[in-house]
Amino acid sequence: MVKFSSESDEQEIYKVISEALLSLCGEKPNDPVDYLSRKMLELIGDDPNNAVRKKEEEEINDKKINENIIVTAEKLVLNNLHKNFSEFYSIIDLIEDNVYLCEDLKLGDLKCVRIIDKEKNPVFLSEGKIKMLVSLDSPNVIKIFNIFEDDFNIYIVHDYCPEKDIFNFIQKHKDQINEEIIRNIIKEVLTGINYLHQKGIMHKNINPSKLLVFNHNFETNEIHIKISDFVKNSEMFIKDSLIYKSFGNRIENPLFFAPEFIEQKYNNKVDIWSFGIVC
Repeated sequence: MVKFSSESDEQEIYKVISEALLSLCGEKPNDPVDYLSRKMLELIGDDPNNAVRKKEEEEINDKKINENIIVTAEKLVLNNLHKNFSEFYSIIDLIEDNVYLCEDLKLGDLKCVRIIDKEKNPVFLSEGKIKMLVSLDSPNVIKIFNIFEDDFNIYIVHDYCPEKDIFNFIQKHKDQINEEIIRNIIKEVLTGINYLHQKGIMHKNINPSKLLVFNHNFETNEIHIKISDFVKNSEMFIKDSLIYKSFGNRIENPLFFAPEFIEQKYNNKVDIWSFGIVC
């Protein structure tokens, strides 16, 4: 093993060797030691800058893949819109009012279907709103897989959450609920609301029945919440702008509605108010 009398001698020898090697390749960088080191790291795949570039490229590719998946899903849903729900799914059991457990006849997966009576609950689903609903892709927002419409009903097929809503969950497990689980519930819901707002969507009907428990683990105090049912009342908004609109008789649960709805002048902050009441 070669021993150097000083660190400066070591650096000088490295510089001489680097310059000699680079001269053979016709390269003349300002800092031959640094240049040669980076070249060697690139060859073995350990260059930090190269790693950053690769990560950025992977993120861009992932984004393109996700966008293609969303576009494909939108086309699929729009194509199936006026097909027969029963050709694709089989209803197994009633979960709650107008919400049923169903089975995907092709994949065998369990899903939920919310059936909206068009006569009792007039809902107009434009192509734009359908695309908006299908494009939502967050762990804290219910994933919509399919939408069907016939002369009488609209069928919204989405994630199946076995534990139902947080009200039922807390009632069922009240002896096991602790402060950490409560904190995690709050974090999960606010993450979902933030995602919707970043997408320019206000829910407008946040209440316990719309917050579904997807899964949980009492040993680790983990809980996974998904925000649901943003088909009827949800609305697109422009950041920092107010909406002037009357809700008429469509208020489902006024206990959780912000005062701005009464004034008919509101924005996306009404969702935060409603969740504050839930807490």
